[in-house]
Amino acid sequence: MFVEERTTAGGIRRIAYIDGLRALAVLAVVAAHIGYYGITDDTPLRHVLQEGAHGVDLFFVLSGFCLAYPTLAKVAATGSTSFDVTDYAGKRLVRIVPPFYIATALFLMLGFVAAFFGHGFGNLILPSNVGEFASPLLFLDGRVPMLNTSFWTLMVEFRWYFVFPLLLAVWVKSPRAFLAIGIASVVLFEYTRARSVDLGTLPGFMLGIIAADVHIRSHAIDRWALFLTVVSVMVALAVENGATIPSADRAFYPWPYQPTILAWQLAVFFFVVAAGATAPLARILSARSLIATGVASYSIYLIHEPLVSFIVAHFHRTMLAMAGAGIGAVAAGFAFWAVCERVFTEGTLKRPLLATITRQVRRVFDWFFLGHVIPLSRLEADSSEIWIAS
Repeated sequence: MFVEERTTAGGIRRIAYIDGLRALAVLAVVAAHIGYYGITDDTPLRHVLQEGAHGVDLFFVLSGFCLAYPTLAKVAATGSTSFDVTDYAGKRLVRIVPPFYIATALFLMLGFVAAFFGHGFGNLILPSNVGEFASPLLFLDGRVPMLNTSFWTLMVEFRWYFVFPLLLAVWVKSPRAFLAIGIASVVLFEYTRARSVDLGTLPGFMLGIIAADVHIRSHAIDRWALFLTVVSVMVALAVENGATIPSADRAFYPWPYQPTILAWQLAVFFFVVAAGATAPLARILSARSLIATGVASYSIYLIHEPLVSFIVAHFHRTMLAMAGAGIGAVAAGFAFWAVCERVFTEGTLKRPLLATITRQVRRVFDWFFLGHVIPLSRLEADSSEIWIAS
C-alpha cells in the first residue's frame, strides 16, 4: 500500500493520492459541463466529455472514504475506539456550509444584476419566492429548483451525513449487515416505488467506507483492483444508455451520465483501491498540481457550472471558448478557495466557529436526551475476509 500523508496548516491529515483523485473528479465534472453546454450536436466528443459526469460517482466514494478513514484507522490500530457524533457534526457543518452559503450569495448577486439588465447568467435559476430561496439553504431540495444545478449533490450528501455514524458502526461491528443494507438500497432503487436519487447513490458512499478499510489493512482485492476497474467500466458503458433517473416531478428520465449506476460506482471504487495499492499510479496522483487542485476541488465544484455555461454561450460555443471556459472556471475556483473557503479550513475562523457550532450541536443532543459518543469495536474476527468472501 502506497501511503503519503501530510498535515495542513489547519492540522488536517491528508492522503496525497486522495487529493489527486479529488482533482480528477472535479476536472471530469468540469469537462462534462463543457460538453453539455458547449456542444449542442450529438457528436462523439460530446459523449466523451459528458462521461466526465461520473466524476460525481468518484466524489461520492471519496466522501465515504474520507469520513470513515480516521475512525477506521483507530479501530485497526487498537481494536476499538469511540465516535463523537457532535464533534463530527460540527466539523461537517463548518466544512460544507460557509462556502456553500457564500457561493449562493455570489450567484444571487450575479443573477439579479444580470436580470436587471435583461439577461441571464449561465445556468442560474433565480428563486421566485421565499421557499425556493430558503429550502436549498436548509438542504431541503424536494421539488425546489436549484439556483445552481450542481448544488443538488450537496443536498444528497448532507442527508448522508445523518446516517453515516450508523453506517460506520454497522461496518465495524457486522460487515454482513452492512452488505445487506447496500443490497437493500440497490433493490429499493431498482425495483420499487421508493426509488430516489438518495437510494441510488448510497451504495457509492458505502463503497467509500469499504475503500477506507482496504487502504488501512491488507486485502486480497488490491492485486485485482485495476483489472476490476477496467471490467466495471466496460459493463457500465454497456448498460448506461438504458439507465433512467428519478426527477423532482417523480417521473423517470433516460440519462446515461448519472451517479446511480451500480457498475460505475463499482468502477470508481476499484479505481480508488487501485490508486492506493499501485505505487506508480499513487505517485502520479500525488503530483503537486493535482494535490493543489484536489484541495480546491470543493470550491471549483461550487462555482464552475454557471461560469462554464456563461462563457461558452457568450462566445458562440467554439473550441476556444470551451477551453477558455474550463480554464477560467478552474482558475475562479482556486480564487474562491483562497478567499472564501480556506479561512474555514485552515484560517483563523476555523477554531472559534467550530467550537461555537459544536457546542450548539451538543445542546441539541442534550435537549433530545441523545448520547454524544458511539463506542466502536470489532465484533467479527476479520471483516476484510468476510466482505470479500461475501
